[in-house]
Amino acid sequence: MELEHEPLEQLRNAIANSDAQAVDVCLENLSPAESSHAVVNLSEGDQTRLLKLLSDQDAAEIVETLPEAHAAQLLEQMSPGDAAAIVSELGSDDQADMMIRLSDAGAEAILAEMKPADAAETRRLMQYSPETAGGLMVTEYLAYVENLRCEDVVNDMRRNAERYRDFDVQYAYVVSKAGHLRGVLRLRDLLLALSTTRIDEVMLAKPKSVEVDTPLEELERFFDHHQWLGVPVVEANGYLVGIVKRVNVEEAAEERSSRHFLKFMGIMGGEELRTMP
Repeated sequence: MELEHEPLEQLRNAIANSDAQAVDVCLENLSPAESSHAVVNLSEGDQTRLLKLLSDQDAAEIVETLPEAHAAQLLEQMSPGDAAAIVSELGSDDQADMMIRLSDAGAEAILAEMKPADAAETRRLMQYSPETAGGLMVTEYLAYVENLRCEDVVNDMRRNAERYRDFDVQYAYVVSKAGHLRGVLRLRDLLLALSTTRIDEVMLAKPKSVEVDTPLEELERFFDHHQWLGVPVVEANGYLVGIVKRVNVEEAAEERSSRHFLKFMGIMGGEELRTMP
């Protein structure tokens, strides 16, 4: 992809002048792919200055568009506090993937700057193999205890609408008081039920799920047979710990296929590919 010279120069000038507003305007006029290409073509110093000029959320969006290895290198060059603020804006699965790419010292420095609860969650996700349900799952989902009423759930969604907006909510999950998966609650059934009805009366009981150590190959087969957007992930005892999205499984499978193809062609790293005629 070739990015026109003028937009790239405008972005460089905005960074040089520490003009956050001009930086925002430059990036708004670029597609996500163009933004990624522009950032890669900046010097390392300009890349770091760019992220500092952006809000944490906007910086996280830029980081998400970059190759993970490049993004990790960029975060490693920032102060742990600045890097932690950006990492905290990433989705739970992206946080873990990014931290694994960092050096041990760099990861620990960033984790130390994060909120204790967020750092603990990220550490837990880092323990799973990347090509398993545990390594691919997200932990942003809605789960409610089975004895709640429909109006309790609706009221909670309204009170926390701003926070839940980033959760990509399609379903809510019903759990026991101990956190074990009991059912799936379709939002349509929730809204059409009487407000005083218990959610375990309208949930889809005994839903299908996958365990945290389910390998990528099995996840592919699962989604081949079920046209779902996601599936709940449980530990061996049935405790709900996350959701695996179809799109994340597809992306992981494509990445694995690309690695295998490059290995077959004798291209073990990116440098060989970049120097090919």
